[in-house]
Amino acid sequence: MATAESPAAPKIRGGVQPLRAGQGTSFIWRKLHSLLGIIPIGAFFLEHLLSNFEAVKGPAAYGAQVKFLNALPIVRVLEWTFIFLPILYHGLYGMYIWFRGKSNIVYYPVYIIAMIAICWHFAYGVWLFAAKWGITPGPVARKRFGYVCAALGVVLLFLGLASIWAFISPRYQNAPDIVPIAASVALPAFSVFAPQ
Repeated sequence: MATAESPAAPKIRGGVQPLRAGQGTSFIWRKLHSLLGIIPIGAFFLEHLLSNFEAVKGPAAYGAQVKFLNALPIVRVLEWTFIFLPILYHGLYGMYIWFRGKSNIVYYPVYIIAMIAICWHFAYGVWLFAAKWGITPGPVARKRFGYVCAALGVVLLFLGLASIWAFISPRYQNAPDIVPIAASVALPAFSVFAPQ
């Protein structure tokens, strides 16, 4: 009697393993990667979109926003502590995770596609953060929060695309390079950043 041998299952290269508490230091590094992607980097991303959205009001409003940000006390320390170092770690560890997984990403040189990708990555990152940190502990909660994150991604995409349009639209193509701030937007008298 002949028996048919079952064919060996094809060897599939696995992706990145899920986080498992107590399984070496990888758990801690991936949790830090997740946390830094939400707190300082996510906050910077939102601030960046909102600051660039000022361009919709014109070059003077955008210039005033840039001047305000550069006038913050200890701005370079804030940038290094809450922007550059977290982005460096998040990016390098993200590349490490990416190199260990199976890639299906292609390079997109178009800025609009990059904006779409960043907004999706952030919205999905917020959803994944909530799932992995136990904020949304079940499938129903994850599905509902998924709709919230999708809406967040669409709003952020609108802000980003409106900002891109403000920079490339013909409306301000002949704007002067240096716009006097006093002629555009005055800071309120009660502001802590207003000159005394």
